[in-house]
Amino acid sequence: MSSSSSTVQNSEQRLSGTNRRVFIHPSTHYVVGTTGSGKSSSVQEMIRQSDELFSEPIERVVVYLGAPDEGWKNLARADRRVKLYQHLPEPQQIEDMIKSHKGCNLAVIMDDLSTELVSCRDPQLISLFSKISSHFNTSFFVLSQFLFYSQSSGVLRNIQRNAAYLHLYANPRFISDICTISLQLMGPGYSRSFIKMYNIATDPPGGSVIALLHKRNNRKYRFVNGLSLLSGGKVKFYQLQK
Repeated sequence: MSSSSSTVQNSEQRLSGTNRRVFIHPSTHYVVGTTGSGKSSSVQEMIRQSDELFSEPIERVVVYLGAPDEGWKNLARADRRVKLYQHLPEPQQIEDMIKSHKGCNLAVIMDDLSTELVSCRDPQLISLFSKISSHFNTSFFVLSQFLFYSQSSGVLRNIQRNAAYLHLYANPRFISDICTISLQLMGPGYSRSFIKMYNIATDPPGGSVIALLHKRNNRKYRFVNGLSLLSGGKVKFYQLQK
């Protein structure tokens, strides 16, 4: 193990087979970063590599888009599992769609719908999102530019607070929010090392740090470098010290 600083240690491991499947299915993923930080392209790559990254094979992928995206279009043309829809559906439409895939390992992805979700106060939608991964056989991804919200933003606030995987991409305005996330995940005294880890991981284009918060993930390897996970080579984990 090599140390990149006095407070952040890197552990590189070549993972293969079931060891590389760091994402437990079903689960909820909150993917956050500024426009152009690599959120969409990274999640698209996760779907391409889903057999290697998820505990169960993803058999169907439903993507709801706020705006046309060539990356998703290309993936849908190449991968028959992927279906695209150009809107934020009503809660009953989402529930009916999920139930129509009963018995199938499903991934539901919402990309570029932050504005619609922030302004949404539909209690039915909040309730549905809170039970998607726990009551349905569905891994749920929300891609957003916002890490925190006001109390009135019930939908996104609920998703962020209940995410089993928190994917953090570059955003220079996140530093104060990163300190808050550090306190929530690690407790007092880790903000300096958490910020260093975040800066190291998000410095390359498309870079991210992923917090593995699912109860079935190994707590010793809580944080993983997103680029290294998708590279097919050695996977870099971070261990933080006060």
